[in-house]
Amino acid sequence: MSFNTEVKGTLAKLLATENLTVEHRKVSTASFDVNNRVLVLPIWKNASGTVYDLLVGHEVGHALYTPNIPVHANKGFVNVLEDVRIEKKMKVTYPGLRKSFYEGYRELNHRDFFGVAEEGVNNLAFIDRINLHYKGTPDIEFTIEEQIWVDRAGKTETFEEVLELANDLYDYAKDLEDKKEDLKPQQQDLDLDLDFDLPQDTDEQDQVTPDGEGDELTEEQGNKSEPKPSQQPQQEPADLDTPSYKEGGDNVDETHSATDESLQQALETLVDDDAREWITLIFLNSILVR
Repeated sequence: MSFNTEVKGTLAKLLATENLTVEHRKVSTASFDVNNRVLVLPIWKNASGTVYDLLVGHEVGHALYTPNIPVHANKGFVNVLEDVRIEKKMKVTYPGLRKSFYEGYRELNHRDFFGVAEEGVNNLAFIDRINLHYKGTPDIEFTIEEQIWVDRAGKTETFEEVLELANDLYDYAKDLEDKKEDLKPQQQDLDLDLDFDLPQDTDEQDQVTPDGEGDELTEEQGNKSEPKPSQQPQQEPADLDTPSYKEGGDNVDETHSATDESLQQALETLVDDDAREWITLIFLNSILVR
């Protein structure tokens, strides 16, 4: 991939509507100086053209639309919900990004940047399923109650609405965790009830009458006492590749976004610490690189 070519094409498509200075530096996240109109982007390595378009579009969205104010909410929940809002805005402003976001996230999913196997997506915490749903992962399952929250996430317009939703959804997640704790004693009691010794059948061969009768079993009794091998019940082998929804749902932490954390850590591996920092000046429909 020609890095300069990709940068020119992507930034021209995204930012040529106003005079901006775009600086590519050895940083892990993007930032935006509102007063001086300076946008700082990380220098990524090992990113395909499609993923690069996605990352630039995403980081530009944060730089332009996410305010730098104190946040009094769960960071992971805010990150997930704010991603939904800013990416929606970027797609409206730059319709050409829709394909880049779709194909870019599909590639990141394929490379497991979210830290989950595709067949296990419906075992994740609710906030993680929301995250993957809005990042283009297909076949995410939601209950009727959950769908209300999912729709609300897609309708946020301001950062204040995102913070309010993050707090409400975090409270909902804590309630889910509390319900799990309430069910644990019941499950333990059920396990105890099932753990008992079955009564032993008396072996007819050990029953001997005083006169010696009963020492031998009739042919019919022998057939009943020991089933033939072909009659023994066969136990199906466990499918270790197929996760259990109940088991996965019980083991996850509903108050923590594992996919957001995994994505942030994976993106840091794309930052090129050895690259040369450079600046792109964008003046409406022209580009100068120095």
